[in-house]
Amino acid sequence: MTRSPIHLGADIRALGGIASAAELLDLGYTRDALRLWSDGRRSRRLRRGWYALRDLPEEVTAAWDAGGMLACVSLLALASRAPATRVPDELHVCVPRTASRIPWTVLLHGRDVSIVAHWSTADHESGTRRGVDAATAVRQARRCARRPAADASAERCGARVGAEHCGRRASSVDD
Repeated sequence: MTRSPIHLGADIRALGGIASAAELLDLGYTRDALRLWSDGRRSRRLRRGWYALRDLPEEVTAAWDAGGMLACVSLLALASRAPATRVPDELHVCVPRTASRIPWTVLLHGRDVSIVAHWSTADHESGTRRGVDAATAVRQARRCARRPAADASAERCGARVGAEHCGRRASSVDD
């Protein structure tokens, strides 16, 4: 039975604000309904086959634009709900170890910010589609506190084995 597009927003909200096309099709929506609903006023197409509500925090959608989910100090700052005094210079994103083509920067609040990639499949699967779980974010933040050594060693990425170490990022963190 075809489900009315009038319920699409509520169904995506019930799925955490981010839903795959496959999930929505399983609920009874048609591809035409998804195409019409994702016109930009009520929703945002994150990437092919993924939709989000327009009212998601921009940090979450920027992390998806980078190919991962919100992580580390970026997630903790968002969770603290403290008013931001400035746009951060970095966005911490968790990606699976098998990820590729992660951008160097992403647009956040009208500014390009650097991506700090946390390469860990286990961490990527720890939370929700919005971000890693709180305990993982705290652990990542502790590790990032020691990051100047990781940044300095980024030049040696070619000598290290495996994408989980540095990937292409100059500011990548091993998890």
